[in-house]
Formats: sequence, C-alpha cells, structure tokens
Amino acid sequence: MEQRGSGDGWILVEILGDAPTVIAEGIKQRQCRPLGNVYRGRMLTLVAGAIDTVKSSGQPVQVTLGETVGDIDLVVGKPVLGPGGDVLAVQIFTGRADSPVPQPHRAAGWEWNLSVSAGPRRTRWTSEFRFLYGVADTRPDHGHFGLADLYRRVPRLSDIAVLMERVDNARDGEFLSGELAIRVVDSDIASTVHAVAGVHAALVDSQHGYAIKWITAPLAGLSGAAEGGQIGLLHGEDLAAVRQRITAGVPGVARVALSDGSWSRHTVRTFPVPGYGSTPVVMMTFSGACPEQHAQQVGGGGCAVPDGQLA
Repeated sequence: MEQRGSGDGWILVEILGDAPTVIAEGIKQRQCRPLGNVYRGRMLTLVAGAIDTVKSSGQPVQVTLGETVGDIDLVVGKPVLGPGGDVLAVQIFTGRADSPVPQPHRAAGWEWNLSVSAGPRRTRWTSEFRFLYGVADTRPDHGHFGLADLYRRVPRLSDIAVLMERVDNARDGEFLSGELAIRVVDSDIASTVHAVAGVHAALVDSQHGYAIKWITAPLAGLSGAAEGGQIGLLHGEDLAAVRQRITAGVPGVARVALSDGSWSRHTVRTFPVPGYGSTPVVMMTFSGACPEQHAQQVGGGGCAVPDGQLA
C-alpha cells in the first residue's frame, strides 16, 4: 500500500490484521500504531464504526454527528481497494461539518500472494497503484508484476533485504503489513559497477534466474516480463552453468532472452549477496566484454553491492 499527498486531517488505517492500525498521519509514517493511540473515548468509537462500515460495504461513508466531540462533528471514510476489490485500508478524515473537506491523499493497493511459491514471485497491482508508482504510461496494462517492478523505485537495497527476509520467514495466517517506503531517485551512486561504461548489474534469484532489483539501468532489449522479474533472464542451460560459478566468482558467457524471442550473448559474473532470507540472491553483472576483461571491469576478487541511491 502506498499513500502520497498533503491533505490535512487524513490518516491511513490498515485493516488486514486483527485490529485497525494507523500507518500514516498525513504523509508521515506511523509504523502501525494502534487506532487507540490516535483517538480516545467517544471519538475512537465513532472512527472505528466508520472503518467497519467502509470495510463491510466497500463504499465511502460520511457521518455528521449530532454533537461536537473535541471540536469535531464530521467523520469521513474512504476505502483503499486491493486488486481483487477487497478493502485493504481506510482513509479517515475528522473535522468540522461546516468546513470544506480537503482532498484525500492519493492511496492505492497492491498484493503479494505468498502461498504461490513456484517460479518467479509475482505481485498484483491495481490501476491506481500503477499510476501512483509511475508505470501507468510506460508498461503494458496487465495485472501481474515481478519483484524487479516492485523494487525499482525502492532506493535502498537493505530495505529490500529486510522485506524479503520477513516474507521468507512468514507463517501461515500472519499478516505482513505497512507502507512500502518509496522515493523517486534521479541521482547515480559512486560504485564500481556504475563507473564502468557498458556494465549492467542486477540482484537476481539464482534459483530461477529472475531479476529482483536492477542496480544499474536494465539491459537493453529485454521484454517487460524479463526486466520486471516475471520470467528468467538467462537461458536455462546457461543458468545452471552460472550457478556453478557463483562461489568462484568466475565470469562466463551466457545467453540473455530478448523481447523479440532471440538470445543475446553476454559475459556474466555473479557474487553471492547474503541477508535476503531463504532466497538465494546474487549480484549478477553483464557486459559485452570478454570474460577476462569483465573480471577486471567489476573487480579482481569481488564487488561491493551498493546501498543507497540507485539508478
């Protein structure tokens, strides 16, 4: 779930768990605060009632009180829907009925079905989330997206590692909730990979060969599915050979799938990246240089995975 905007008086309340939790007040994240930490007494009862009504109906609600409670006599609730039409969260505004209600924040829902474990992991996005996330005009209109799509606007690799570890350790019936912290980043980072022209790098699940996060700009010519992490990057036979070279960090040639159905030969080198739960994550570098030159391009014995602002 993601929310942006500056409307005063609106809060974002997630309702996936056993009790409603506040994850944002205005545009400030609140780390899943209990609703009772924000409202008390009569006001808590009124807001909780509005949330229940929105949750059960899936429709906005506006309640004008017959009295003022702490100078408030109006409660407005607006649903945030998931891809299946279910209510993931409720936006709540409290104020005065004789004053204009400000526009709510832009909020949108997405989901990640953790029970689907075979093959590359995929997420489902609503059209509102696609627009909010900045891909509405640049990607085909389809419901599923890969992890590289999901993480492309998340600048810190450590944030991705924390989320993936939580996902891998999740238990049946557990809710992993909260906002996906998103920042639009235009700057490059100072790293070995970025400093070498013609070298591309991505975090890749070495078991299935799909991209999780592009550290540099993606390879040219990839299909949207391959770039976004819905299908593997490499030919299956070559992926097996690449896995055998992970520990040694030795470059080799592999075929990369292009959008027109052809294969492009690239020199590929992999470096294990721990800390992503049970997912076997590697940093995979690509270039058109020969293996010997590529080994020099990305470092003789290893290459630090940058953490910070990514391209």
